[in-house]
Amino acid sequence: MYWLTKRIKQIEEANGRGMERSCLRDMTEIQEADEELRRLSAVNMVL
Repeated sequence: MYWLTKRIKQIEEANGRGMERSCLRDMTEIQEADEELRRLSAVNMVL
């Protein structure tokens, strides 16, 4: 779970610095990571 939050932060920081990355790709990565984070959180609550 920690690595996922760290990865989202990396993507957001990269966008903030205006690095030459595809914004659309980054947004997709953020959305996918966010969905995975929600799934993991839901599983965590069940356990």
